[in-house]
Amino acid sequence: MTPLKNKKRVLIIDSIKAYSGFQEDFGKLENPITDYPYLKEFMLKNLKFKFILKEGRINYVQIWGSIPKFYRGNNFDGFTIKEFRKAIKKIKKLSGIDISNFRVTRLDISICISLSHPIPYYLKALDYLPSFTRKRKGPGSYNFLTKTGKKGIKLYDKLSEDGKGSLKTEHTSENKKHILRIEYMNNGSIKDDYKRLISVHDLAKPEIYMKFPELLWKYVAKIQFRKSIDFEKIESYKDIIGILLVKGINRIGGRDGLNESLESGKLKGSITQTDKTKINQFINSALNSSATIVNHKIQDIVQQKVLKNLAKIYGVGIKRILKLKEQLGN
Repeated sequence: MTPLKNKKRVLIIDSIKAYSGFQEDFGKLENPITDYPYLKEFMLKNLKFKFILKEGRINYVQIWGSIPKFYRGNNFDGFTIKEFRKAIKKIKKLSGIDISNFRVTRLDISICISLSHPIPYYLKALDYLPSFTRKRKGPGSYNFLTKTGKKGIKLYDKLSEDGKGSLKTEHTSENKKHILRIEYMNNGSIKDDYKRLISVHDLAKPEIYMKFPELLWKYVAKIQFRKSIDFEKIESYKDIIGILLVKGINRIGGRDGLNESLESGKLKGSITQTDKTKINQFINSALNSSATIVNHKIQDIVQQKVLKNLAKIYGVGIKRILKLKEQLGN
């Protein structure tokens, strides 16, 4: 079997939040944007340093922001391990604060994929992500968040967010007009993903950064897009049931709309949690039994693009590690 290798030594990280309880002063930071006896905040380019004070002494300090944006001015492309280490040194040089041993409490890992059509074309087909709640931020941005808000997936039009019409950097060979950004955010549940607490310097260690593609793909593979019908494949009455379900679910706003209706029914007392579970089980069973009529074109395009970009970074072994066939089949 081909082993998983990060052949380009790239970290697919973006924003981090980290803290330390061992800081005696403000280093070289000056001109706080927030200045209270109990709180002082400073900006270093796009990075925010937050100091919590108690009885005039620093209780702890937190840093929050995108390391790639700080170092190179953008976060479009893969951020190399070499660049990451240089960025940490640059932060220390400019701020007088060494963040390498800060404990990480939030970590965003992300990837950009180039698509053929404007990003809203793909995003409007988004349906649901199991165990997450979908929040629309406009035609070019969607968030999926857990109930606690500690984990989330964000999909958005990267060029629209950055105010660019197309992209061409030193790391890209051609202009790209339609860039979908997919980010996985862990904010407060780091140990769930990495099986231990991690510090900033750990992000450049193989046992940590080799988990990034698995975590990103784990959720991308589960994102469901609204179903469309391939009428040429209708062969049985089960397929007709599937058509009616797909049409009806899409009409009420996809699985999110269905869940909202069921929750409303629960609040009114017209259905129970058991009823809701049975309805979802019936729908899943019916759609699975008529799966041949469902057109997964958009879902397949997005998933394959993500896998292709991850494979460029981590080598062909990515297909084994991510269990491509099994996960695409679920």
